[in-house]
Amino acid sequence: MKSSSARSASSATAAFGCATSTGTSSTPRRVEGVVALGDPVDAMVYGELRPSRRVAGGGWEEAVSEFIGRPLELLWADDNGVDRLTAEGTVSIISTASLERLREEMGVDRAVDGRRFRMLFEIDGVGPNEEDTWIGRHVQVGDAEFVVTGDIGGCVVTSRDPDTGVTDMPTLAALAAYRREGHSEPLPLGVKGTVYTPGRVRVGDTAKPL
Repeated sequence: MKSSSARSASSATAAFGCATSTGTSSTPRRVEGVVALGDPVDAMVYGELRPSRRVAGGGWEEAVSEFIGRPLELLWADDNGVDRLTAEGTVSIISTASLERLREEMGVDRAVDGRRFRMLFEIDGVGPNEEDTWIGRHVQVGDAEFVVTGDIGGCVVTSRDPDTGVTDMPTLAALAAYRREGHSEPLPLGVKGTVYTPGRVRVGDTAKPL
């Protein structure tokens, strides 16, 4: 399973490519250390005030800025920073099989990069869109347990290359052709949920419905 997570006052590891004038280098820069929280920041997300704190120490902000190629401020949202707000869940899951099915529907040769959909967890070992069957159920991922509350509708960002920002795949047209209506949102791919039991999740951990 592919995953990424970071929690306050916990050890974490991340790998970033090094940004150059011609793009991102294939040589990753690995950053390890404690995710510490600094000064409060009043951040705005989709026009709403989201109390946040600056991520301090460990070289996290510097690594992300180097990867992007310009100075950035890395923030921790105190009440979570997902675009659908916390009422609809802060956890998201998509399978590599669902991404491959989308590729087939679009008729493109290269794989669909899961970063287009900005999910928290990307899993393998299940069938295409099998995660849809987890809606309404508890799912264990590593040491954590989640309640899957609904599916996630795609937006136009998914049609853009995650490295260049250029529109290069007809993701929404393909979803409209074979997945127009979802359980809770139109044009769905992947599912969302809420944390039932907090826990540590590592790359390679098992994800399974309970």
